[in-house]
Amino acid sequence: MARMATIKDVAELAGVSKSTASYAFNKPHLVKAQTLDRILSAAKELDYQPNIFAQGLASGKAQMIGLLVPDIRYPYNATMAQSIEQTLRDQGYLVVVASTQGDADETIKLMGQLRRRGVGGFILVPSFFGIDSKLLQAIRAMQVGNIPVVVSGFESDDPEIDQVTNQPKKGTHLLISHLIGLGHTKIAMIGTRFSNKRFYGYIESLSSHNIQFRDEYVIETNITPDNVLRGVERLMSLPEPPTAIFGLNDVVALAVQDYCYTHQIEIPHQLSLVAFDYQAMVQRKTPGVTSVVVPVDEIGKLSAELMIERLQNPEKEVAHIELPAQMIVRESTAQAS
Repeated sequence: MARMATIKDVAELAGVSKSTASYAFNKPHLVKAQTLDRILSAAKELDYQPNIFAQGLASGKAQMIGLLVPDIRYPYNATMAQSIEQTLRDQGYLVVVASTQGDADETIKLMGQLRRRGVGGFILVPSFFGIDSKLLQAIRAMQVGNIPVVVSGFESDDPEIDQVTNQPKKGTHLLISHLIGLGHTKIAMIGTRFSNKRFYGYIESLSSHNIQFRDEYVIETNITPDNVLRGVERLMSLPEPPTAIFGLNDVVALAVQDYCYTHQIEIPHQLSLVAFDYQAMVQRKTPGVTSVVVPVDEIGKLSAELMIERLQNPEKEVAHIELPAQMIVRESTAQAS
């Protein structure tokens, strides 16, 4: 029987110390990017598996799953967490939930801490700022160590990451095309732009209809109600204010509605509003918001099921599950005046 590779073997092949090689799997945020790549490549070449986790997976005892969300207080994250936890619990798994505050370094730190405590896999709900290169390397470190990672509710460009999403670009195209069909050309966006498919969908939609992108119409914000209100104030104070606003999510939509109510701006006749929504509140509020509905419960359930499949069959092909984008037209949009 062939000898299993050890951390010492990985260190020697990568040309680093044993402690540095160990850090690559336990504290990847402390290892330089080039060094981490070298260590991960060596581990993959040697088929190295950290002992306690390889044994756990082989015996079917990897029963604890880490669920990392940006902030459990927000309805989207809470609903996602409940769906994931329920699905995993029904199959005998224990879920450990931790809030990352949307910070990549904090996410990486938590992954290392939870892994050292025996977590057998991670379901990651990224913030709207996406997955940066540091976090991507940390995910790869987990994968090399046979610790599966499923990204839930966010579309990553990395073909090697299991993920479940609902076509954010296509959903954005539906919303912006709807506004353009109503005659709107001054369309603003409130949300995040970096690593966000909805932002790129916004740009592409304008371009495909020969509408010039205007940087002043994009409000970059971390999406709290107070920040959104300040963003709407900036937009409506422009010499040419927008006639429509595309909100990244329903937190934005509700804040825009609050601003318009306070400032006596009538939706939709003075300002049209569209958004992605996760909660029934946006549907019930008057006027109801035209939106692409994000099926959070289903995304969470499918993410949990994908994690179970990965634990039971580590050699399973990488899965990119896309739920179809569905737009529902409500009372918040009208012909541009």
